[in-house]
Amino acid sequence: MRMSELICTAAVLEGGSAVGKEELIRQLLLQLANDGHLTEADVPSVLEAVMRRERLATTGIGRGIAMPHGKHPALQRRIAILGVCRKPVVFESIDGEPADIFVLTVAPHERPGGYMKLYPGAEDLMRRLGDVRFTERLRQSKSAEEIAAFLRAADGLP
Repeated sequence: MRMSELICTAAVLEGGSAVGKEELIRQLLLQLANDGHLTEADVPSVLEAVMRRERLATTGIGRGIAMPHGKHPALQRRIAILGVCRKPVVFESIDGEPADIFVLTVAPHERPGGYMKLYPGAEDLMRRLGDVRFTERLRQSKSAEEIAAFLRAADGLP
């Protein structure tokens, strides 16, 4: 699976200091619902599942990147969204810095094991998120369509 197939949708959000971790995750989940990957009725309980996981330990991995995730019984398959915020959001990241690139992943409950090991393409995404040129290009994206096109191009697709 290619990186562009791992991410089922993308979003560019305003962000900023008024937006907290929970609100940012809610916005990403609403975007997944708006794009037909999740029902709007499931957003509150999926949000609670992701926040429950977030309370165990932050998923803010540093350098402006966070990878919140959770499991929920309403899902039939794994869904992921890559979001970029115009203004960084305080995310309790391990380096203490706010985050502006988010990869939110939610999976069905029955999937065993670690969250990133479950998904082909995740290793490539993790490697690329470590590349400053790649993350800078994401940060320059002006729309969800631009992010999707960039991910396809990074995968060598038209």
